[in-house]
Amino acid sequence: ARTAAENATTARRRIDRRRELDALAERLKKDAPALETARTSLQHDESARPIVEVLRRRDAASTRVAAAVEALAHLASTTRPQHRALVGLLESERADEELVAAADEATSAAGSLKDLAALETALPAREQKLAKRREQLTAATAALSALAEQLETRPAHRAEQVTARDTARKDAASLADARLALRTAEERQRATTAAIAQEKKVATAHDRAAAALRTARKRAEDEAELRRRRFAGIAAELAVDLSDGDACPVCGAVEHPQPAGAAEDAVSPAQVEAAEKERQTAEAAHARAEQEHALTGQELTRLREAAGDLTPETAQTALDTATAQVETARSAEKRAAELERALTAFDEETEKLTRRKEADALAVERESTAITAAAEALDADRVKVSAARGEDDSIAAKRHAHSARARAATALREALRTRTEEERRAVELAQEAEASLSTSGFASADAARAAVLAAEERTRLQKLVQTRAVDESRLADGMAEDGIAETAATDEAREQAQAVLAAATEKLAAAQTAARDAAGNAAQHRAVAERSTAALTALETASAQVRSVSEDAGVVVRVADLATGRSSDGERVQLSTYVLMWRLDAVIEAANARLALFSGSDLELLRDTGARGAKRTGLDLLVLDRRTDQVRVPETLSGGETFFVSLALALGLADIVMGEAGGVQMETLFIDEGFGSLDPETLETVVREIGRLAESGRVIGIVSHVGDMKAQIAEQIHVRRGADSRSSLSVTA
Repeated sequence: ARTAAENATTARRRIDRRRELDALAERLKKDAPALETARTSLQHDESARPIVEVLRRRDAASTRVAAAVEALAHLASTTRPQHRALVGLLESERADEELVAAADEATSAAGSLKDLAALETALPAREQKLAKRREQLTAATAALSALAEQLETRPAHRAEQVTARDTARKDAASLADARLALRTAEERQRATTAAIAQEKKVATAHDRAAAALRTARKRAEDEAELRRRRFAGIAAELAVDLSDGDACPVCGAVEHPQPAGAAEDAVSPAQVEAAEKERQTAEAAHARAEQEHALTGQELTRLREAAGDLTPETAQTALDTATAQVETARSAEKRAAELERALTAFDEETEKLTRRKEADALAVERESTAITAAAEALDADRVKVSAARGEDDSIAAKRHAHSARARAATALREALRTRTEEERRAVELAQEAEASLSTSGFASADAARAAVLAAEERTRLQKLVQTRAVDESRLADGMAEDGIAETAATDEAREQAQAVLAAATEKLAAAQTAARDAAGNAAQHRAVAERSTAALTALETASAQVRSVSEDAGVVVRVADLATGRSSDGERVQLSTYVLMWRLDAVIEAANARLALFSGSDLELLRDTGARGAKRTGLDLLVLDRRTDQVRVPETLSGGETFFVSLALALGLADIVMGEAGGVQMETLFIDEGFGSLDPETLETVVREIGRLAESGRVIGIVSHVGDMKAQIAEQIHVRRGADSRSSLSVTA
């Protein structure tokens, strides 16, 4: 049905195409005469345009000849007043050559005067410059004389500065003695002030000693009274434990009819003992007070000896005097330094002025010679310019006259050449125009001009010819199309083709409707099949993903169990605890190296695997005692062992931190107490190891009250409490 419809459509289209081409052929046939006339006009226009162009150029050349003749005549009339001889050369048969020679001659004459003209122009400036140089030379000579006079006075000034400097040095020489005297005066002044304060301390100490003595005597009297009363009531104490049949410790009797009774003021042994302690305490306080009184007295004696026979007022006067002497000497020393610097600067300035004088003298001499030479050269150039000027006002005016003659000759020559060239060109174009007309077929120049079309007309005719050619090409191409030439273009044939096309179109529409219904059913079945295939593919993909996730999750769960210590195998230690155990092993290894030195290899640190404690962290310590080959817990260590085990751990931890901290250094270590628990041999070992650490660059600070430490450590800082509740600090090295 589709093929029949397409064939019917093609048949009707061919009939319509043939009818269109027949109408075009008829129109072309009707327009043929007008087209022939247009082609003839275009051919005549094409032939006439070159001839008309030659005629135009001939007429323009004639016009230019007339203008050149007029221009030459005008130039001759304007040039004749100044250069009559040059205008006269125009009448000569060799006028062009003679004008060229005249121009060259004048140009050469002007060129020969160029340098002399410049020399003449520069003469006034040179004269002014020479006069200015002479003035400058006079000023430089005067300045040189003034500089020489200044240098003559400088030795006397220098002698004065040297005398002042020496005087200041002499005054400053006593600075050392003045400083020594100042220090002595300061020490005496401090001693006199301190002696006054110390006298008050001595009096206070004396009062305390007297009060302590009275207290001690009172406590001794109280103790004696209690002992007397105690002895008086001893019989009553003995009778308390007697019973019939027991021997009396005094008389030996076994019967005790009237045992002694306790008195109302009886004294117990505890009271006597307490009184004795109070008496001893009072006596000790009295001894300390007496010692303090003696020490303050000794310090007062030392201060009085340091102060000499000075009072605070005389000591202050001596201090002020010494201070003034030091200030005077310092001022003299400072002035001497300033004068020395001034003298050095003065000498440098003298040297600079001397070199300047020598340089100025040489410059003056050179400038004088140069001025003389410049004056001689200027006189010679004046003579040369005067000779070249002759009777003219100036060389520049003379050169300008030569240049004007050269320009006039050149202008006349160019005008003459232009006229001659235009006349020759006009003759050539006249001959060319005559030859073109004779061969063109036009009767005259006017006929040729009449054949030339206007631009609009030429364009219209060209478009007409081009349109005709396009239409003829369209007609030929259309008739050459498939089946066009054999097609009958009658009305009956078109009606038959239209009927066939309508029947074929109806059958095609019915077939297309049936095809669409079948395609819809097929699309439904295809969609169901595609959805089924996609569901199967998704199911298989999901199954594969479930299997993959299960496998990956197993690994993740295994790693998580290991990290959290919930794994079913191994020691079931958390990852963080395992890392701490590994770091603790490193610290223990570094600490054992120190501990072997401290303990003589008797002790070694071990990491507890976790047997102690309910959590089994594995972060506890044990101590292996190689003397008994027994493992001990740290709580069983003695005080000395605990100290150097702790010290070994601290040093080991410091070594690990410095080794892994990226350049961070732990340069300072403080050890506070703990040495009193060490035996002498161990103390010596520990001190020796600390000394080795100090030699490697660390600063080790030790806080201790152990006396043996003082003998083994050279650098010491002593802190003592003074009598006035202040602390004093001293450093020994």
